[in-house]
Amino acid sequence: MRSEQRLEIAQTERGKFGDPRAAAAVEAAMEAHDRRLRRYFAQLLGVDGADDAVQELYARLLHVARNGGPDAFSLGYLKRAAESVVFDILRRRRTRRTRDSVELDPETPADAPTPFDHARERQRLNHLKDAILNLPPLQRRVLTMHRFEDMSLADISREMGVPLRTVQRQMMNALANCRLHLDQRGWSDQ
Repeated sequence: MRSEQRLEIAQTERGKFGDPRAAAAVEAAMEAHDRRLRRYFAQLLGVDGADDAVQELYARLLHVARNGGPDAFSLGYLKRAAESVVFDILRRRRTRRTRDSVELDPETPADAPTPFDHARERQRLNHLKDAILNLPPLQRRVLTMHRFEDMSLADISREMGVPLRTVQRQMMNALANCRLHLDQRGWSDQ
């Protein structure tokens, strides 16, 4: 707060005091330690927060003076009052962040799977199992070796003693037959 603003507030406040010396004591203390207080507030609250903190400290000191405070405010008193202002501003910021956070409605579904999700997945796996069991033996063997035993198509080709192109075609046909089986049961694109 600039000294013109403080002077204006002090003059306004002097009319509220029985003793004009109290407002003058606040004005004198703030004027004497303005730089030091601004630096302190800027370090803890940032440059933007420093002006608000100085203003709040000034208002608190005027309130103390209005209620029979000291004739002069020592540097120690100003430091304790400044610490209190910083503490209160930080607490308000923390409370504001908490208040601004979104509260979930208890009726909002959780990310965890529901019993319905479990049943649906179990049903889908049963359909997939049926699809694999209904594959021709060569397609079923290639699919299980590749998908469940993590074998490469080249390794399957070597182990079965058939050309790689045959293994690739059997794998393609196996996947197409499984998709067809699932599509016929309403499980496409899942």
